[in-house]
Amino acid sequence: MRKLFSTLLFVALYVTLAYGQAAINFSVLIQDNAGNSQIIYFGLDLTATDGIDPALDESDLPPPPPGNGFDARWWLPPFAGALSSIKDYRAPGSTPPGTFPFTGQKEHNIKFQTTDYPVTISWNLPPEIATSSVIRDMFGGVILSTSFSGNNSLVVSSPSIGQLQVLVNYVNIGNVPTPGFSLSPSSLNFGLVAVGSTSAPQTVTVSNPGALPLTITNITSSDPQFAVTSAALPITVPSGGSTTVDVTFSPTSLGAQSGNIVFTHDAPGSPTSLPVSGIGASAGPTFAVSPSSLNFGSVTVGTPVSLNLTVSNNGLTNPLNITNVASSLPEFTVSPTTATVAPGGSQNFTVTFNPSSGGTFNGNITFTHNAPSSPDVVPVTGNGIAVFGLIFEKDTVRNFEDSIYVEKIQLKFNDPLNDPKIQALQFRILVNKSASDNVFLTFMDIQKGSDVSDPSWNLQYNVRRGPLTSNGASVDTIFVLLYNLLQNNGLNEGDYNNLLKVKYRVADLPALVDTAKSTFRITNAEASTYQGNPIDITPSRDNMVVLATNRVRSYGDVNGDGYIDILDLIDVVDHIVGRDSLDTTKVNGTSEFTRADIAPWTIGAPDPSPDGVVNVRDLSVIQNIILTGFYPSGVQVNKPTSEETTIALNKSNGDEEAKLILYLNTKGITMHLDSKVGIRGIQTHFGRLTDNPGNMIIDTELGGGFFLHQMDLLKVLLYDQSGEKYIEAGRHYAANLPFTITRPQDVTLDRLILVSIDKRKLTNIKVEIIYGDAPLPYDYELFQNYPNPFNPSTSVMFTVPKNGLVNIKVYDMLGQEVATLVNEVVDRGVYTVNWDGKNEQGSYVSSGNYIYRMVAGDFVKSRKMMLIK
Repeated sequence: MRKLFSTLLFVALYVTLAYGQAAINFSVLIQDNAGNSQIIYFGLDLTATDGIDPALDESDLPPPPPGNGFDARWWLPPFAGALSSIKDYRAPGSTPPGTFPFTGQKEHNIKFQTTDYPVTISWNLPPEIATSSVIRDMFGGVILSTSFSGNNSLVVSSPSIGQLQVLVNYVNIGNVPTPGFSLSPSSLNFGLVAVGSTSAPQTVTVSNPGALPLTITNITSSDPQFAVTSAALPITVPSGGSTTVDVTFSPTSLGAQSGNIVFTHDAPGSPTSLPVSGIGASAGPTFAVSPSSLNFGSVTVGTPVSLNLTVSNNGLTNPLNITNVASSLPEFTVSPTTATVAPGGSQNFTVTFNPSSGGTFNGNITFTHNAPSSPDVVPVTGNGIAVFGLIFEKDTVRNFEDSIYVEKIQLKFNDPLNDPKIQALQFRILVNKSASDNVFLTFMDIQKGSDVSDPSWNLQYNVRRGPLTSNGASVDTIFVLLYNLLQNNGLNEGDYNNLLKVKYRVADLPALVDTAKSTFRITNAEASTYQGNPIDITPSRDNMVVLATNRVRSYGDVNGDGYIDILDLIDVVDHIVGRDSLDTTKVNGTSEFTRADIAPWTIGAPDPSPDGVVNVRDLSVIQNIILTGFYPSGVQVNKPTSEETTIALNKSNGDEEAKLILYLNTKGITMHLDSKVGIRGIQTHFGRLTDNPGNMIIDTELGGGFFLHQMDLLKVLLYDQSGEKYIEAGRHYAANLPFTITRPQDVTLDRLILVSIDKRKLTNIKVEIIYGDAPLPYDYELFQNYPNPFNPSTSVMFTVPKNGLVNIKVYDMLGQEVATLVNEVVDRGVYTVNWDGKNEQGSYVSSGNYIYRMVAGDFVKSRKMMLIK
């Protein structure tokens, strides 16, 4: 019988559908130490369901034999033991009938029993089952886990394990056999080749990774400068074989040349192109410049702008000597003015336009060199914009919301014929009044600058405010008067770059609005001498545009509530695990999906480079933004100034949705939660906490604890990245943050967010802070050992809510028992037990990972620890 099993073992049967046989069928052998064995089958079929499929020879089995007699079977969804079968087939897709070929994951559960451990599970699977497939214990692989792929097996030594989870990742399975086509290299570059000559051949290898022979019927070149030499067509390449093709480059003209070698064949993807490139060159030197002209557009007088020219030498042997670079107009300057460019090299030249006045300037940059085309001329043009009158220093500023700024008003006037002195001037500033302005600017005050700091200058202004909007801003008009108290003691003609200073505030922008525009505009500007004669100070540009940027912006604010916090993380988790999909409908140019798709984001880059997928990379970036308070660009995320959550620190009247009890002592922070609803996530910020938690491992009923300590602030996020764990309604233990706190009485709670199981931020929370140890526990709990990693000993804390038997044992990674830490009836309370790194025989165990497992009634929990010597 054993020989028969080994003969049948794990042959992948790709067959035409018949009664009792799935389209794709694999087998698994389960055998105990006494030689009892059972083959069970799994696979895919277009007609399969998650339940019993009689047409595929699936049948619900009777209960296993009593007394743990040998038995092995599949448990069918929902894996609760109601249905079981020797065969478990699934549809190749989320719902029947599905399609082939199929790429995706299917979950199966193996249930077995025996009195003769160890039990060996063996398989031999094809490459279409990926190495990322896994077979593991029902604790998520903390005791046993290995890749469910290839020719492999798993040995179960512990009688405590009688069920295994199998996650099968299929890749393009059920595909129809075809030939394959691949090229190596994927492109050719011949570099510099003299015009009129032919390069040495470069070889391209064509491989057939497919299952059928490959036939190449034609090979052509898109450019006759690139020629192909191959075996006689058609060319047949056997499965797994290859052939070679030679390509040469014969340039007929100078400069860069490119084309494609096109292969026509019978594999999927035909025709296939091979990009080819090269540079036609002479001995040189040669001169080429890019771009061929420069246009600087409009440039304000006194504000120079620079652009680059790139000169290339495509010669093969001789350097390009540029002996002079000159400009025909003084408004255009160039640097450097000489250079030597090696064969095949290039040199950048910076041209700067600094207009001396308003108007159009047209000039030339002339290169003198030793190439045949010398001299070469590059036309340059630009438009100068003159600045005069009463103006803001800048025409456009970019500011962040919820911040205060100061901008200068300047005076520039020139009247050489009359040589007047400005004794007084007056003007108006219009705020948020231009067409298409958003109302977010608030004028605060205007002060004298250094140009009129003398006490003889008097500044008066009056503010006429419009109705206040919800953000505190309004449409305002400011009337300004500046005059000198001394006769004929005014401002002579010239430039006054620090005349006045305007102070203003940018209000909060609405959620999902990344940027907004508004303006300050100068109107009714007039000036006079002490005799009352008018002086023209009309602004050459009368407004300053303010572009405000939302500190939160839309990046990471998945739910669009104006804040980046733990609720956004939970939304992303639900999308990743398939519980809920992010909406792709755009509002104000963004959607839930686009606001979550922010990875990758290079440190220092102003914006992310979305990859079109929302996954754990995006989750990590958003989590880092919340903990650090900064985008990867370095822009600070706005502080929480208007959260709607009410946190009551006084006596409760019982109307709160949840109560968080914090126990602070020198050993750390313990959180208990008394809530009327289930809780999926907690975000807390603890202030005035100078002690560094170091490599603290947070224990939490929410699955995962993440933190960042900066200065005296500790930010903590508690949520499950797999989207499975939550804290039920009622009073329960929530988390423990084990680290040394020097002065627990100084610690403050600066921020708190609780997210319910229906993904709602609770709006009425009571917080009770107790400086002391946590009381007797409400739940069973097994905490992470400390220290971890450890040498030579470590401590394990656990809680027991009622009297009863508690068993805590240590296992190695093969599931073999190493030591017993607790095996007795204990009273309700909090306990700590030490392990000295010895086994039951009193010998020190070796370095490595170990599992410790607590069993108390129906409570079972395992954790991993690491011993380092």
